[in-house]
Amino acid sequence: ASHHIESHTKTYGVSILICDTTRDLVKDVFHLREIDVVAPFPSEKGNNGEGKAKPVAVYEVVGRIEEELGQNLMTALICYEMGLSEYRAQNWAAALSHFRKGVQLVDDPPSKTFVERCRAIGEGVVVVPEGWDGVWVFGD
Repeated sequence: ASHHIESHTKTYGVSILICDTTRDLVKDVFHLREIDVVAPFPSEKGNNGEGKAKPVAVYEVVGRIEEELGQNLMTALICYEMGLSEYRAQNWAAALSHFRKGVQLVDDPPSKTFVERCRAIGEGVVVVPEGWDGVWVFGD
């Protein structure tokens, strides 16, 4: 699963992505933000070697706890969190607005990813299935 997670650093434009297990181990040492919940590649098997692997929440390591984050970065992180919430609620226009603000403030790469995703959904390039659970599925 770690290879799967690492493969998405370019997708979101971040240096380090971690799963929730690692998050629990380092949350007192680093500033973290949830980036997305992603479905494993179809070729990956579940933990027991069979069946489907479960979707994984991925987090960005933003910086060490003792490092003060700049005001614009803090605001961009809040905008991202709000955008992610709207995105998961399928409020695409509201999500897009929050993500664009993050891009304006600090040229935030994960926000750019979600601006493109919301745009693609809004234009019908990407169709969200009925009963969508907020998990983004990547192809192999």
